[in-house]
Amino acid sequence: MSLDHTRSAIVVFAMDGCPACDDYLPRFQALVDGFAQHGHPVVYYQLGMPLPAGLIPIIILDGASDDPSIVSFADQHDIGALPTTLLLRRTARPAKLEGAISDQEIHAALISACIANR
Repeated sequence: MSLDHTRSAIVVFAMDGCPACDDYLPRFQALVDGFAQHGHPVVYYQLGMPLPAGLIPIIILDGASDDPSIVSFADQHDIGALPTTLLLRRTARPAKLEGAISDQEIHAALISACIANR
């Protein structure tokens, strides 16, 4: 997964049938959609799509996947609980938020991604 043209990204590891994920993902997506409606450059990103510079990719990965690239990425970030949200910024260490974090924590992560994207 190459994110060379972005300054920040948010990656969520979740899976179908996980009660915490089922609670978290709709809340997360509603907040992301709200940011997009207010003009923030967040975009849902699918692996392999072109990513224009200046956008903040929101990537939702299947935490139960056996895809070697997803497994490797999860191992690199020591993903052990679902859901887990990673805030990746070019100029800072990754932030790992485990569990069905609160709306306030999601909002703070989105704000951090937007600030890092400037």
